[in-house]
Amino acid sequence: MELGMGSIKRRGFVGVVVATAVLTSFAGLAPAQSSSGSTTAHVGVSQGITPSGLIPTSTLTGSTGSQVTGSWAANPPSPQPLLPPPASPAAVTVPAKIDATGATDVTSELTTFFEHIPSGTTVVFPAHAIYRCDGSLVLYHAVNLTIDGNGAVLKTETTGAGATPTPGRSYEWPRSRASIVLESSSNVRIENLTVSGPNNPGGYGTYDPALEAQAGVDVESSANVSITSDIIRFVYGDFVYISGGSMNIQVNDNVFNGSGRQGVSVTNAQYVLIEHNSMFSAGRSAIDLEPGTYAGLAEHVDIYDNEIAKAGLSFVAAQGNGPFVSDVNVVGNDLIDMPMDIQVRASDGSRRHNWMVLNNTTDYVQGSPIAPIEFWYVSGIVIEGNHQPMVSDRPSVALYLQDPCDWAVRYNTFPGAEPAEPQGVAGTCDWTNAAA
Repeated sequence: MELGMGSIKRRGFVGVVVATAVLTSFAGLAPAQSSSGSTTAHVGVSQGITPSGLIPTSTLTGSTGSQVTGSWAANPPSPQPLLPPPASPAAVTVPAKIDATGATDVTSELTTFFEHIPSGTTVVFPAHAIYRCDGSLVLYHAVNLTIDGNGAVLKTETTGAGATPTPGRSYEWPRSRASIVLESSSNVRIENLTVSGPNNPGGYGTYDPALEAQAGVDVESSANVSITSDIIRFVYGDFVYISGGSMNIQVNDNVFNGSGRQGVSVTNAQYVLIEHNSMFSAGRSAIDLEPGTYAGLAEHVDIYDNEIAKAGLSFVAAQGNGPFVSDVNVVGNDLIDMPMDIQVRASDGSRRHNWMVLNNTTDYVQGSPIAPIEFWYVSGIVIEGNHQPMVSDRPSVALYLQDPCDWAVRYNTFPGAEPAEPQGVAGTCDWTNAAA
């Protein structure tokens, strides 16, 4: 990929930079067409405009499928509805013979117990019990299962290096030792459970590639899964990792504290809701939408109303490969002591579609000359009603758009960004992309 460097301005004296690039020598992509109007647009504090026909409502829709019209900041799209608990009329308590004091490793005993749980069951843990699991608690083909932690703790005190690998999880052990694994399962709800790992206190500086897959909950090739009202802390991997073509996964009302890698990762999944969580000290990015292959999916992802503090790198990192990191709504999140760092750029230059960034706020004053919000080769962008303070005693850019199509930036406040005059910006283009 060759970029026309004369038209790119990543550092500058503006609140918003819009640039065009020349794409050559990348198979399957037509040359980029310039955005209509000026190639560089300026925003300090945006008052907003509503250009007629700017963003077709058939292209940008809310997660419920209804058309989005008017001001998105005033009427943001609704997130996906929460999944109801699976029909689980039969309640079973974890047997008293399994050590609930945390003194011995009970991974094998708990795994055997869950292997014999029939479909349509609610498993209830004893209140405030402590179960030591140095391996992975793997649930294969679980159907219509509710796990009520009842305040219990699944505790891991070691990296797993000295533990016997859980059957089926021996590859790259202990890197692959996630605390709970849901594989090929459907209609599963995990609630009121604490998962506690050995990476205390976790956070920035604790990333270890040899242990990076040790997620709190690993969801693989599963559907209709709810992870709600749980506490996940001190893990070497992600708090929650979602992959394998999973669908309808909801992560809501949890408390996350101290991960070595990401907060919530989506590497191959559709229809994911991340809502009402409190997240502290993710080691790298709070939300990671990163397919490992061109065909991987991170689509129809709603990131709503979370409180996120001190992520080590980005708020939302959307890199990885391919065009299918699309239809993403980032709405109403409150960031504490971290910039509103949103990076959307396919590593292979693919064009992505339909991103809304609405009504997010941070108290962090960004001092870097690199824009905290960057979109590269994205069609259908609305950035509206956000608040990101910028250092005022140096040139600062709040937002950088590279070759955007069908985009609007309005009603944001970027205090300290230059120039100070209010101005709304928008644009369209006639980009064609064989891979789109």
